Amino acid sequence: MTKVSTMTSKAATTDFIGLDQHRPRVFGAWVLRARAPAVQEQTRMNIRVLLVDDENLVRSGSRLILEAEHDIEVVGEAANGVEAVDATKKLDPDVVLMDVQMPVKDGLAATHEIAALGRTESSRVIILTTFELDEYVYEALRAGASGFLLKRAPAADLVAGIRIVAAGEALLAPSVTRRLIDRFASQPSPRSQDLSLLKALTEREREVFELIAQGLSN
Repeated sequence: MTKVSTMTSKAATTDFIGLDQHRPRVFGAWVLRARAPAVQEQTRMNIRVLLVDDENLVRSGSRLILEAEHDIEVVGEAANGVEAVDATKKLDPDVVLMDVQMPVKDGLAATHEIAALGRTESSRVIILTTFELDEYVYEALRAGASGFLLKRAPAADLVAGIRIVAAGEALLAPSVTRRLIDRFASQPSPRSQDLSLLKALTEREREVFELIAQGLSN
């Protein structure tokens, strides 16, 4: 029987890359055994969070909750709105967990300034407050917040909310969502509103508005 790729000398074996004397023989021949690919540890991209609250105890509690998660990293803390804006500019966190009522500058004003930075891929703000007030919700959304949660929410909801907002989605506390739905449902149907302004448009102007409504430009 003819041997396949038989190496007749030790020198030939050691000079051939990928072969060694410990490899199995098949019919008296050295067999090329595929090298296992190097296992490269994937670099996990942690969600970088900035904690903003004037109460040190609240910040410490939030840090304990978040740092227990494998994919969340607390990169800084701030005790008021001014510090929050400065820290956001410097650290560029993925998510800013923002209280509302704070000295020097409140969380809503700080949220407006952070949103004005124009960082669409980072520095997304979640308002975290004790007060379930509609004016806070509306003002937070107008200021550019990506989420609104209550401090009484379970820790699991806080963690899930941070992941949702970090992924680019919006988030509202369930009770807030319910009130917004009720308020929306109580509004009159747009079809019942006066269409006189639309009738005043030229055919071309109406065509342009229809294209804009479909998300087109130019």
